[in-house]
Amino acid sequence: MSDTVPVRASDILANVFARDEALVDVIAQHSTQLAKLRHSPMRRIMSRLTTVAQAARLCRMPAESLVAELNAALGIAVDISAQDADVDSDTLLTPPAFSPKQVVELDVREDLRNGKEPFSKIMSAVTKLEGNQVLHLRTTFEPVPLFAVLEKRGFEHSALRHAADDWSVWFHRGAAPRRAGESTATPSHAPAASTTVPTALTDMRIDVRGLEPPEPMLRTLEALEALPDSCALLHVNVRVPQLLFPILRERGFDFQLDET
Repeated sequence: MSDTVPVRASDILANVFARDEALVDVIAQHSTQLAKLRHSPMRRIMSRLTTVAQAARLCRMPAESLVAELNAALGIAVDISAQDADVDSDTLLTPPAFSPKQVVELDVREDLRNGKEPFSKIMSAVTKLEGNQVLHLRTTFEPVPLFAVLEKRGFEHSALRHAADDWSVWFHRGAAPRRAGESTATPSHAPAASTTVPTALTDMRIDVRGLEPPEPMLRTLEALEALPDSCALLHVNVRVPQLLFPILRERGFDFQLDET
């Protein structure tokens, strides 16, 4: 990335930090939660899942303020008023032009507001896409973890921010061919629900009810970083955290689900 290209609210932290590791401290100083970014293993996880705008929300500060600080640290002069417009306008990320006949609509905003986990519904819609069809997803936040999940299935995305709790995301197949033998089936859910968790293993507990995404995932991954080998983490949530499961599998964690 050119040194003259300004940091944007939509940038993934991993890409921001790749420009200059000193930018970690610019963000970490604003939040105890994000101070964990100074820890390299945690930074590798969090920075791939979090945008600058999401980091700003965790810091309880306007996104444009954090964007301005990051650009100042890089020595890039940015018009603050332009940044305000960039963060709040409907053209934060410009979606590509699709024919209405290509687009399959899916709105999960009410599910999220009612505490329901829409991952299965989203993946079912993705699996049913044919040819050059595009999924237009309406959601209450920018679903960054979902981007990584669908990228592995050959999907690219474009996002549009209408308001702080109203996003449009278009998922469309990219140019990369699917690997031979790669399944198109919806990923399996968690193992069969267990009504008990071994008492000896429930030495750590984290309650993420009431937290806004992506904070539940970030807090859970942070807790796992400190989890002793002989212990289990009890994660309490108002919904089944389906987006967390692929990350747990990737990192070698086993898990059980109790929906009682």
